[in-house]
Amino acid sequence: MMRRRWRRPAAWATLGVMAIYAGTTVGCRPMPPMGEEGEKAAERRSGSRPAFREFRHTDKTPEEWLALLSHRKPQVRDQAIDALVQYGAGQVPALRKVVRETKSVDARVSAIRALSALGSAAQAAVPELVEACRAAEWDVRAAAAEALGMTGQGDPRATEALCAALRDEDAAVRAAAAKALRKCGAAGPDVVALLAAALEDPDANVQSAAADALGRLGAEARSALPALEKALQSAGPVARVSIEEALKNIRAASTP
Repeated sequence: MMRRRWRRPAAWATLGVMAIYAGTTVGCRPMPPMGEEGEKAAERRSGSRPAFREFRHTDKTPEEWLALLSHRKPQVRDQAIDALVQYGAGQVPALRKVVRETKSVDARVSAIRALSALGSAAQAAVPELVEACRAAEWDVRAAAAEALGMTGQGDPRATEALCAALRDEDAAVRAAAAKALRKCGAAGPDVVALLAAALEDPDANVQSAAADALGRLGAEARSALPALEKALQSAGPVARVSIEEALKNIRAASTP
């Protein structure tokens, strides 16, 4: 009898776990794979049915996903970002409007991240991203700086905003700005001077990002060699590798 009494709760516990698992999985539709590989996989699953491509994005409209950018759960916001990116450049105007007009910080950050993921296809959003670099919230400023690195290639407005962000009061924003300057290909004596000054930043992540950006510039950053050599003397383990790599790249590029 004792065995029966002990087995029963275990059985009910097992059923309970199965019920919870079923409740959390049934009805949840996973996001389809993105990009060229995702399309190939979809074609393999669907055979020669062209209709599948028409509905390959999601089970919601773009407007429904836009509304979810401000959802209280970050997982839902991330899923909305992924879905809107799959819909492509056609969502840029709506995302720009969210960044420009929505009061929700979560929604603005999510929209900025979506624009960043769209890359050069979202170049029209540079004005909104430049303005977001001056937002009151540090996370909006950091996200906007990062997005300018992906969308603002060759745009002087992006370079100007990122150079200003290098002097932001928040270290996360400064680090994002340095990384973005590297990604967007910003160059010139003023950019080099600002990145060299950032090597003295009290935050190691900012130092590392600035060194990475200088290393990418190669021979154009020769004037920063003294600053890099000085920074190496006191650099911690986080920044040291980036500084050493920058020195190597700049010296190699400067050698005839």
